[in-house]
Amino acid sequence: MSASKIKIGLAGFGVVGKHVYQQISADHSTQFEIVKVAIKHPELHTETGIPFTTNIFELAYDPDIDVIIELIGGIQPAHEFIRESLRQKKHVITANKFLIAYHGEELRKLAGENGVQLLYEASVGGSIPILSTLNCNLRHHQIHSITGIINGSTNFILTRLHQSPKTPVETILKEARDLGFLEADPSYDLKGWDIQQKLAVIAWHAFGVNVLPGQIPAFSLMELADEDKFLTSYGKLKYFANLEKQDGHLSAWVLPELVTEDHPFYDVNNEYNAIRLNTRYSGNQVLVGKGAGGNPTACSVIADLLAVEHQLPEVKADKQIVVNHNRILDQVYLRAKKGQTKKLILAVGTQGLISRLIGSDRIVVKNVPLVALAELQPLADIVVSLPKSVFIEKIQAPTYSYQTVM
Repeated sequence: MSASKIKIGLAGFGVVGKHVYQQISADHSTQFEIVKVAIKHPELHTETGIPFTTNIFELAYDPDIDVIIELIGGIQPAHEFIRESLRQKKHVITANKFLIAYHGEELRKLAGENGVQLLYEASVGGSIPILSTLNCNLRHHQIHSITGIINGSTNFILTRLHQSPKTPVETILKEARDLGFLEADPSYDLKGWDIQQKLAVIAWHAFGVNVLPGQIPAFSLMELADEDKFLTSYGKLKYFANLEKQDGHLSAWVLPELVTEDHPFYDVNNEYNAIRLNTRYSGNQVLVGKGAGGNPTACSVIADLLAVEHQLPEVKADKQIVVNHNRILDQVYLRAKKGQTKKLILAVGTQGLISRLIGSDRIVVKNVPLVALAELQPLADIVVSLPKSVFIEKIQAPTYSYQTVM
């Protein structure tokens, strides 16, 4: 690219797209120029001076555009649009975690073949610069494990659960919906699908391993109910993304976890995200920041834009790492699905695991292999990892009806 202004084609003008446009206009207008914005319904926007088009591929074929910023989300037409933009030798910046999680390997290869960059810092962690940190700063540190809160919606819900223990779960979920933290169908967040996708992206940059989101065990919050709120008397619930490499084996999992006051993420609340990296040479590194919202996410897009002229270190595949999820969890709380308590206890015994009944439908199981826990999941409404130091007392049988998310 020449020393003149870098010309940008912006695809998408939603919350993040508008903030990208505003931040570039306010802070980077001497360096960058948005020459065209692709949007479905330009008639809905009254902003003057913005060059709208309804044809997204017009950006890919415009010879004046140097960089494409894709913020439309989803698989199609985003997938083909990014492919064509890379073929036209344009750098591409995207916040599309869904697309990168499933098609990142193909798109990175295509970018390399055309001598351009594919950057997607905003796809994970909002304002937290986790991918650039992994690429540039921690490459030599030899990462052992990564633990993170990387979904602001569920962190908001679990924060409220601790702050208002007498408030019904359904009321907290309605509040989250009203504030825009949850969609009408909350499955994407509460079933861990969003975290699975982000974890797949992180796994590549941390360990050079391509793992698809569906290959990562995810333990859902969908059936979190008032019956489980007693856990907040022992600590706070967090919904963690986890990666751990040990002796050439990689475990990845998404799981609610109870944390006590000595945990570094105990006070990471509401929509904030946090990521801890445990490394061989520098111990623990912690990154904390807002994980959602227009301005925080736009900041990560702009960071990629500022980096686009600098060739970032290439991540090389580590084919010696085996993904087998062989991690063993210290202890786990399980609440059985209605009518499934006996089957759950029998299944635990069949696995040769040690368990303790703490209620008519609840057990605590010790030293649980992750793969075994995944096999038990269909019999349980909720699964929560417990710290080794916590001893859950026996509780009374529930005297109220089940009230779940859905």
